[in-house]
Amino acid sequence: MLAVPSKPPPSKQYLNQLRLHKAAPAPIQVAVSSGTVPWPDLVVQAGPAVSALYVIALLLSAPIYLVYYLLDKFIFPIFLYAFEAIARTPCLNATAHSEVLPGDGCAFITGADSGIGKEIALDLANRGFDLVITSHNEEHGEEVQREIAAKYPQIKVKYFAADLAAPDAATHVYEEIFPLLPDWCQDVSILVNDAGVGYYGAFVNVPTKKLQMMVQLNNNTPVGLMSYFLEGMMARKRGMVLNLGSIQSFDPGPAEATYGATKAFLLSISRAMHYELRSTGISVTAACPGFTQTSFWKPDEEPLGAKIPCLLQQAAPCAAQCVEGMFARKPYVVTGNVGGLFNRFLVTVGQMNSEDFGCWFVNTLWRLPKKV
Repeated sequence: MLAVPSKPPPSKQYLNQLRLHKAAPAPIQVAVSSGTVPWPDLVVQAGPAVSALYVIALLLSAPIYLVYYLLDKFIFPIFLYAFEAIARTPCLNATAHSEVLPGDGCAFITGADSGIGKEIALDLANRGFDLVITSHNEEHGEEVQREIAAKYPQIKVKYFAADLAAPDAATHVYEEIFPLLPDWCQDVSILVNDAGVGYYGAFVNVPTKKLQMMVQLNNNTPVGLMSYFLEGMMARKRGMVLNLGSIQSFDPGPAEATYGATKAFLLSISRAMHYELRSTGISVTAACPGFTQTSFWKPDEEPLGAKIPCLLQQAAPCAAQCVEGMFARKPYVVTGNVGGLFNRFLVTVGQMNSEDFGCWFVNTLWRLPKKV
């Protein structure tokens, strides 16, 4: 049997070094570089002093982060809004000289059989404009025609029923219906796109046909009508367009995703067209009402926000603010109680915060069921 030589026992000095090595914390390697010139690696030995410095740095950085958060979420947006108002001034001045008078042509209003559309028709009749009104409900539309004729006998009023949710509805109205109307109806100086529809509920629970009909009525038909009637306004170098949006135009709207998207589209196209037409004597205004007392909502679909008194506005004052904004040649106007103060606050809060907060905020107001 071969004897295997055993290793010599470790010395006391080696054991002491090994014990110290295990007790010491591992060094933290910090590599710092600037541009293409490498800096020497810095080896920082972690310990109580470093931990204390880290805590102090964290405490010192907290106020800095707070200031940054306030600047990013509140101060900067306020300056941006102010700059936006200044930037819009040339647009307003460019169209202010082309005042639209009752003798320049009639006002064509869609969805004028009830709610805001009806009140806008009454407001314009009070200002002396002859009216062409249309709606899907013929009975209610004819009733509004008789009401306006009785209240303002000096005003000419023409009503026709039309399904503006049908494909090519705008073409049908412009090419087939208007040529049959009296001569005084042919020059449209004011176009009000009020007709619209909305369905409450999660997107996946709304039938596809209703979603498509919503886009057709709320977006496609107004775009077609604007395209057709702007030709005459351009020739006369004066005119006004009022598109009915919503405060949902500014934020994503859970519970009414498609409706909110159609209203956001109207706000966007109105603001863009307002700028495009700034030197033509024509203006495009998006009216953005909040919760309004109309027959738009079914009793079982009335959102939470409509039950808050300060947020719920009557249709007549809402329509008055819409018309005032149009005659003031504003790109958009947020209506509501106390001059729209509460609704403008809601819009500002939604825009100043994150998308998650905006969705949560709208979701709370519109009372979306938690389970889809």
